[in-house]
Amino acid sequence: MTDMEYLTPKSPKVIALYNAVIALLREGADLTRLKVSDIAAEAGIGKGTTYDYFKSREELIVKAILYRIYRDFQEICRRIEQAEDFRSKIDIFLDLVFETGCPDKKLFEQYMQFCTNSRSLPLRFREELLKCAFPIEEIRDFGKLLYEYAAEEGIVPKGLSLYYIQTAFLNLMLSYALYCHPHPCAKQEDVLTKEDVKQRLYENLVYMLR
Repeated sequence: MTDMEYLTPKSPKVIALYNAVIALLREGADLTRLKVSDIAAEAGIGKGTTYDYFKSREELIVKAILYRIYRDFQEICRRIEQAEDFRSKIDIFLDLVFETGCPDKKLFEQYMQFCTNSRSLPLRFREELLKCAFPIEEIRDFGKLLYEYAAEEGIVPKGLSLYYIQTAFLNLMLSYALYCHPHPCAKQEDVLTKEDVKQRLYENLVYMLR
C-alpha cells in the first residue's frame, strides 16, 4: 500500500489486522510490546500472512492506529454535518471523540501520541509514522470548520484568526478530556453531570470566540 491507500483498505485481512490491533490496545496491551503473533491470532490470520501486507510490526501498528483515528474523524464529520445547529454539533463532537472514539484512557493517550508524533513514542514508531501520508491538516482544521458553522449562525463574529480558533477548540478538547479521564489524585469537589460540563464548556468556547 502506498500514500494514503492504507486508510481505505480493500482487503478483509488488512481490516481484520487493523481491528485486532485496536482490540488489543483496548484490552490494555502496550503498543511497544505487541507481537505480530498476538495480533494475527486476534485477527484469526496466520502470522506469516501478516507479512504479505506489512513489512514490520511497527508498520502494522502505526497504520492500524492511523486508520482508526481517520475512521473516527470521518464519522465525526458525517454526524456533525447532520446536526441542526452549532450547539448540537459541539455535543456530538465531544460525545464521539471522548465517549465513542476514546472511552479508554490508555487508548486515548496513545491516540494523542500518534496525532502529535510525541517524543514519548519509541524511535522506530516515530520513524514509521513519518513515512505515512496522513491528512493531519484536515483534522487540525476541523476546529475552523466548526467555527464557520457558529459564525454563520451569528453566534460568534466572522474573520477570527486561525490561532484564536485553534486555541479555543484546543481548550475545549483538553477540558473535556480532563473531565472524561481525570487524574487519579484529582479532587472532585463538585459532582457535575456530563450535560452540565458540556454546557459550561460550550459557553466558555463561545466566550473565547467572541
